[in-house]
Amino acid sequence: MAKRKTIILLSRQPRDLNAGVAAPSTAFVEPVKSEFTPALIPAGLSQLGRTADGLRPAFLTLRISGTDLATTDPLTSFPHLQAVLLSDNVLTSVRSLGALHSLTLLDVSHNKLTQVLDINYSCSNINLREADFSFNCLLSLRDLSGYSRLQSLKLDHNHLESFVGLRSLGMLRSLSVTNNKIRSCMGLEGLVSLKSLHLQGNRLSTLQPLSCLCSLEVLTAADNRLSVLNGVQHLTRLRQLDVSNNLLPTLEELAYARDAPLLSYLSMDRNPLMKALDLRLHVVHLLPQVTMLDGQPVEAKEKVLAANMHGADAEGLRLIRRRYFPDGELDDGGGALPPTSAGLIASAAEEETEGGGPGGALEGALLRVDAWARGVKTGTAMTSVNPVVALADALASVCGEDQLLRARVVHEWVVGNVALPPRSDTWLATPPLFRSPAVESALLGGVGGNWAERVAWLFTTLARACELEAVTINGYWKDGELLPGERVYAHNHCWTAVKVNGHWRLIDCAADALASGKTPPFFNPPAAFVYSHWPLAAAWQLLPEPISLEAWWALPPATTAFFANGCQLSEPRMDGVVRLEAVRQGRVLPTYHLGLAFPITPGSWVSHRLLDASLRPLSQWPHLSGNPAAAPRQAPPHPSPSMPTDPNTPNILEKMESEPSDPALAAAAAAAAEAAAAGGAAASGPPPPPAMASAFQQAVSGPRGAVEVRCGGRAFGATTHQLWVAPPCPGVFYLEVACVTQLAGVVRLAIKGLDLPWEPAIVEEEVVLRLKLIVPEVLPHDPWEGVLLSSHTPPCPLPTTHPTMTLLRAQLISPRPNQPLEADRLQDFKIIVPGVTRVMLVSHTGGHQQELSASEDGHSFSAALHVPRCSSCTLLAMVADKALGVHSWEPLVTFQVAPQSQRIVYNAEEEEVLEMEADDPKAHSCRELFNALDLDSDGRVSRREALVAFRRNRQYADFLRFPAKIRSSDSTFDKFVDMFLQIDSSKLGTFQLHDLAKYMGVHQRGMSSKPVSENGSDSGSYDSLDDAEEGTDADRMETPP
Repeated sequence: MAKRKTIILLSRQPRDLNAGVAAPSTAFVEPVKSEFTPALIPAGLSQLGRTADGLRPAFLTLRISGTDLATTDPLTSFPHLQAVLLSDNVLTSVRSLGALHSLTLLDVSHNKLTQVLDINYSCSNINLREADFSFNCLLSLRDLSGYSRLQSLKLDHNHLESFVGLRSLGMLRSLSVTNNKIRSCMGLEGLVSLKSLHLQGNRLSTLQPLSCLCSLEVLTAADNRLSVLNGVQHLTRLRQLDVSNNLLPTLEELAYARDAPLLSYLSMDRNPLMKALDLRLHVVHLLPQVTMLDGQPVEAKEKVLAANMHGADAEGLRLIRRRYFPDGELDDGGGALPPTSAGLIASAAEEETEGGGPGGALEGALLRVDAWARGVKTGTAMTSVNPVVALADALASVCGEDQLLRARVVHEWVVGNVALPPRSDTWLATPPLFRSPAVESALLGGVGGNWAERVAWLFTTLARACELEAVTINGYWKDGELLPGERVYAHNHCWTAVKVNGHWRLIDCAADALASGKTPPFFNPPAAFVYSHWPLAAAWQLLPEPISLEAWWALPPATTAFFANGCQLSEPRMDGVVRLEAVRQGRVLPTYHLGLAFPITPGSWVSHRLLDASLRPLSQWPHLSGNPAAAPRQAPPHPSPSMPTDPNTPNILEKMESEPSDPALAAAAAAAAEAAAAGGAAASGPPPPPAMASAFQQAVSGPRGAVEVRCGGRAFGATTHQLWVAPPCPGVFYLEVACVTQLAGVVRLAIKGLDLPWEPAIVEEEVVLRLKLIVPEVLPHDPWEGVLLSSHTPPCPLPTTHPTMTLLRAQLISPRPNQPLEADRLQDFKIIVPGVTRVMLVSHTGGHQQELSASEDGHSFSAALHVPRCSSCTLLAMVADKALGVHSWEPLVTFQVAPQSQRIVYNAEEEEVLEMEADDPKAHSCRELFNALDLDSDGRVSRREALVAFRRNRQYADFLRFPAKIRSSDSTFDKFVDMFLQIDSSKLGTFQLHDLAKYMGVHQRGMSSKPVSENGSDSGSYDSLDDAEEGTDADRMETPP
């Protein structure tokens, strides 16, 4: 009889802190194993067949279980075994199985093994195909590179923490590692043949390393710690996916499975996202290929409801109308179809317009109900039988029958009382709506959903209790966390629409609550609201022509505050991602120009900044201070006796050719250079070279810049502004626009070392617009464009504006902000500066001074001036201070000046261009040949045009005795250039008709193109081309000092 052995394991339970007494110990009795005897081996043999070599019969399968077998040594006498099933024993080693060279299947589950596949094979030809090491004591995996033919491996219910050692199993098709302690999927990258992977019951937080398993068809990752499904998007052959009981927060995580067209089974229950409203229908629409969802088949009715929830019924209705009402439904002569939002009349802020606008009676009533809403506490109606009705009655008690006031008081109460989560958590179900769960349960009645859904549902419930018609709207929201060019594939927000006096208003209480400290607009025009919100039902865009989802994602993310502040885009349907033009080596990198209209009011302005791909600021406007409208200096920094108090009095500026420079001008120019270099910080000593500005902004002066912007019953007198940015290198950048408001009040700080207290300006900034700028890589130099002197492609240096320019609303007309200045060039300068009498161009040292001429209206100043040889120059304006009765030179804008890298000086003698003689037989041929070579008909033939013409018709080259085939790899190209220069008398790369006539020896009226020799022959004729001289005209390349 076999001996019976009983093992008792005592496990200590944690102490019960409430009872103060240790919990009693419990005993786990291990099942009794029967004793192993060699006689059990013959009894376990089965499946009579032939050996691997096919020469003799043998039993191929051995099954022994439920014994105290601790080693596989007794099995070495059966080398022809192909399947060994030794589950539920007490094995601690399987090294002796190396003697079984034909082994293909091994099951050693429910044993006490600490090493996986620790088999001592005497040969390298290992044929093992399947192995089951489940329910053992495995702590780690060793290198399994010797088992390259392994196709199935089970390692369930062990203590593994990583996948180290599995990378070389290239033929593995099935892997099960459930209920272990795996924290990362690293190590599975080499399993390219894997089709089934089971990872449930581990500690995984991401599936990103699985992205290279393109053959995977079944993935079970339930009971883990997954919060993202990044990596699943690359599993295009996936058929089954189980991610139940994880930490998936939103529906957007399931969007990673959109690219798996064969996915038919999906399990996602017991995740936080399950609390979202109508989740199953949204998943059916997001993943239409799924036929089994959470163990239940997807019905056709659900697919129809999901499609209609996402606006498919509106498109179907449009098709039905077009089919059955081909002549139109309206009394308009036929042919017209009602818009998608037919029956939904959008509000145009009629109540605000009739209420007198800002400062009117309606504004006072709104302030009154706002104060009342802030005074109604959340616990006001909690003791009532119906808390929603009691709270609505309390809120509406001061509104009377006015529907606008009722909607406003509900909006203000909801915005002021809900608990605020982080901005990125608005689409999560975990953030509470109120600090007290009892208040949320009483007001929502058990309605679940994400935070934004609950906020929208709360507003809708209270508005309906106030006898208003309101609905909740699901859709997409550009929440400020999404950058231009980024998108989500599942809807991520919920807002409301309320009907006031027969007109619908769009209200987003969730977004308004997150804008704490700011006053959100209560009226949102649909045309402005659509920049940040896109409803699933197109009718709730409230637009005559709704835009598609793809077109909406292409729009720049502009907030409702952008339009509420009176701002307006110059291009209503501009793209949020802008790809700039590529440039070639040696040129200047491109710039971007954005046109905006916004009102200029005291204490508020619009700033913009350039960010890199990591959202780190590179440059911003304003440069000098936080307030671009800061008052200019009221007196020169270095008062000079020569500064006149009357701007019409002659001074030293009129005698600058013979007398030294004005010290006041020099001091103002030096101060401007310091400010441009230091960004507004105080500096001492000689002025440093100016820092390169990559942001510039100016207002468009005059009637051309005046724009009227209407929003919410208000009319804003806006001014068009030009915003420029200059990216420093190729790559991805972001342009960020913010509305800045200077807060009232004065803060005085006493700083040691300063005689007077420092009064910093306190401002409030809100980012309202972002654009993505893509600067392509620099193209290689084109040899046909000339000689490349330098391969450096610098960024464009934008001018630096000073506070005086903004204060005076000056506008730089010429040069354009993106036009670099080069020393010694003749440049047209033109600037509009209202209210000043003189404008001067001064170098940063003050030694070079040139005055601009004033126009008849006295507002614009212009002149063609030579750019001085200096690092920077500044346009200064004489500004009058009526209070002090003095005038001072104030800087307007500072330019960077680049030295000339090359100058072409043409020293040829002037030659009169005469008409060709009509009776000359060569004149007609010359004109026809020139017209054939002048491809763009601009009156000049370039080398490129000549080459193209020669390739199209080789007779042209033969006629002019150019090489028949021109290649850059041999000397034919150099010969082409030499012969082209014989025609090009200017040596500037192009020739005109008279140059070709002169080369061909065509007689011109009054003279011959070449001097005639004594014997009467034309020395410059076509017949003597080889002996013709190149001419006396020459070009000289000079390098500036």
